[in-house]
Amino acid sequence: MAESTSRDTPILTVSSRLARHLLFKNSEEQRKIGKQVWETPPIQDLDSWFRDKWKGSWPDRYILSHTQSIKIWESIIENDPECKHTIRNESIQKEWNLLNRRSSAQKAAEAYRFIKEYRLSINTNQTQYVKETNLFAKWAKKYKRAIDDKKAIDIADLIDVVRQGMKDHHIPIPKQIELKGFEEITPQLETWLDFLRKQSTQVFLNPDPKSETTFILSNIALGKNIQIHSLADRKEESLYCARWIRSTYKKGVNIGIIVPELDQYRQCLHKDLSSNLTPSSIYPWEDTELPFDISLGTPLAEEPMIQVALNILSIPKHGISLERFLHVIKSSYLSCGRNNEKAGNELEIKLHKEQLTTIFLDKLDAHYTASSSPDLAKLISNLILLSGSKESQFPSTWAKQFAVILDKIGWMSKYSDQKFSSKEMQCLRTWNECLDDLASLDSFIGKVDRQEVILELKQITSEKPFQVKTKEQPIQILDLKESAGITFDHLWVMGCHSDCLPAQPSPNPFLSLGLQKRKGLPHCDPKRELQFAEQTLHRLLSSSDNIVFSYPLWEKENKLQVSPLLSFPAIKETQFTINETHRVKDLMQAPEQYEIWQDAHNIPPHQHEIEVFSIKGMSAGYRVIKNQADCPFQAFAAHRLRAEPFEISAIDFDSRERGILIHKALELFWKKHKTRENLNSLKLNNALKTELAICIQEAMQVNSDRLLKQTRFAEMEEERTVKILLEWMDEELLRSDFTVTHEEKGSTITIDKLKLRLRIDRIDTTSAKDIILIDYKTGAVKTSAWFTERIQDPQLPLYACKLAPRAIAFASIAKGKITWHSVFDDSSSIKSLGIKARIPKDIQCTDWTMLLDYWQRNLSKIGKEFMDGVLIINPLKPGETCRNCGYQTLCRVGDTEPDDDHGELVE
Repeated sequence: MAESTSRDTPILTVSSRLARHLLFKNSEEQRKIGKQVWETPPIQDLDSWFRDKWKGSWPDRYILSHTQSIKIWESIIENDPECKHTIRNESIQKEWNLLNRRSSAQKAAEAYRFIKEYRLSINTNQTQYVKETNLFAKWAKKYKRAIDDKKAIDIADLIDVVRQGMKDHHIPIPKQIELKGFEEITPQLETWLDFLRKQSTQVFLNPDPKSETTFILSNIALGKNIQIHSLADRKEESLYCARWIRSTYKKGVNIGIIVPELDQYRQCLHKDLSSNLTPSSIYPWEDTELPFDISLGTPLAEEPMIQVALNILSIPKHGISLERFLHVIKSSYLSCGRNNEKAGNELEIKLHKEQLTTIFLDKLDAHYTASSSPDLAKLISNLILLSGSKESQFPSTWAKQFAVILDKIGWMSKYSDQKFSSKEMQCLRTWNECLDDLASLDSFIGKVDRQEVILELKQITSEKPFQVKTKEQPIQILDLKESAGITFDHLWVMGCHSDCLPAQPSPNPFLSLGLQKRKGLPHCDPKRELQFAEQTLHRLLSSSDNIVFSYPLWEKENKLQVSPLLSFPAIKETQFTINETHRVKDLMQAPEQYEIWQDAHNIPPHQHEIEVFSIKGMSAGYRVIKNQADCPFQAFAAHRLRAEPFEISAIDFDSRERGILIHKALELFWKKHKTRENLNSLKLNNALKTELAICIQEAMQVNSDRLLKQTRFAEMEEERTVKILLEWMDEELLRSDFTVTHEEKGSTITIDKLKLRLRIDRIDTTSAKDIILIDYKTGAVKTSAWFTERIQDPQLPLYACKLAPRAIAFASIAKGKITWHSVFDDSSSIKSLGIKARIPKDIQCTDWTMLLDYWQRNLSKIGKEFMDGVLIINPLKPGETCRNCGYQTLCRVGDTEPDDDHGELVE
């Protein structure tokens, strides 16, 4: 039918996107003819027009929101006894309700809409229907009764109730009406249009879906500038599309990018378009307006400020993960993140140092000062109150309470000095709409506790699309449906592979497949998908004279082919020729002349450092020597710059803490029992296991307060540690008589003017008064580290230089590796102590005295290096030393040095 010529004729569009486009075009036309003010034409999307007409008739029924409708369907499905009986296992039934109830409700709502739009009739007495259809038919009756009881109407019934309102003269009948962008007129809509025609209303369809029922795509493509490109994958498609737009765009040119699978392309498209069209937008300080607009939007729950709000409101009662806690307190959307940034950073460092992975809010007082960080204190106190709430309330009460709490802690506070962007303010308005949706559920779900209402709020925000409203941009990225009715100067259609165009059918599971095929419902079978794909291609070919089609050759490991619908005889695939890039990273070039910089190989210590190094002594002890031996720069960073690697514990109780627990338990045990004789007595009296358990429990009390809060985990760890230490005590009993004379003994030693404070795990004395130095190891053991020129495990050799023992030994206490590793004086009373280390011939130490001299000499050399301020970047074993070092960002050796296993220790 012809297009209406009257500006008063309501224009109803298939989508809100098309309505916005037509309003923009009208504004452009008015500006071109010199107008500064003009009347907005009556252009609306069809759904909004029907809503306005219904609300304007002062109805006695309200329109259900999507959230309300889904809750009714969920309630019907959850309470259906037949549905429950289909799953007999109670735990599986609970899981089914939690995982599938929502999706089942959404599919039921879709089936109800199809029934209304396509005038379907389902008789529950018919036996030819599958069980799901009969089940749905019962649900639909209950649903209809439920909305009647609530004096509501479903959005799917809106066209019919508006038509009835026009019949009853409650709603005025328009004299003219024009529909734009409709490729299909459903029977429900056709009934309304027929009613209008009978009332002498002029109805214009632009285009008319019935005017051209047969067409040949290749004929429509004749005379047009069409290209087809195959690219490696989606990322390459997005990159070359961005380059094409950059080379094609001119002022006043309208460019469209049509993407059937827009959700899968959105992220890479946004990245490549931004970096090529507005390269400066990559800089955080640049507030650059992007010249493109991606339609449909993303779920509101994915917006960072909403994630912060949801993390706050869903704060658990018993402990919160460290990552989540830090995400909240450091957020710039909160007052504490903006005003107490220093306090937040200090708190983060303290928590990481203690390797806490679970935070208990009521135990945080000792970690920060409330007076110096009032906003942080206010946040934590409000989180404690919120986490302790147990009452059940109506959703509307919860919504008000959530708004008050967020305002109290300064989330998106209007009193903030920070200016929020237009996007953030729009996001805030959409969030408030979600709270309104939540509040509207009072009569649908009744009183609920905080956990239940948060699940509802998360569901609402995850289903609420958020689209930033900006002015109409010259570059539009749309999906297939939203592009209906829009024309372009240039068009690129992406993702045109055979699995997508036509798409795979996805019939509704609650309607008979035969019925769906007979009525031609969307997505019901391959024939219907082919028909839709051909109609869409026909529209796209008609919407522009310059079109590029592209498809990815690969999707992960699946090879893709071009859609068979693009088999135009006169058009062949071509190579993409535009390689010019405008991304900042691609434009970076190496300077013609490099600046030459020579690092200092040593920086002598200042006087105050010398005082600490030589007089007071270094509390880092043997680690000074170890770091200097591994890499001089590592020692410089750790002990002179006092830089601390920022280690983040991945779990509550890692291998380091297990080692600390075993060390403490053994210290407590030997303080009490002292000798091998006492150990043997405990073993013979079957008291050893009990005694070890007592020591382990005491060690847990001293060293791991948070472990005790996890009762079951603490029991498991105690059981594990008892088992390992019982096995170790059997190894101790294989030795001849000994007495433990010292546990965790502290001392000092001076190595070439370098004074170190040391602590050794244990010192034993044999019956012949020979001294053995012992170091507990719960990890890897390498005795060869004692005999390298740069001694890599210097703790025991350092103590040996001071005490002149007759043996040193590693006590390897690890599952499956319980044994001694030692080296001892052959002339002593010690004849065996586990695995004896092999002394390399090349160090020329044929007796114990020579070995002690070797250690003294080499350790002094390393100590002198440190005192001289040697800090050259020279890792002993780059492949291992640098991998285990936390100072790569300071020395940056990994940027230039390849891995090298030179110097690897051999046992």
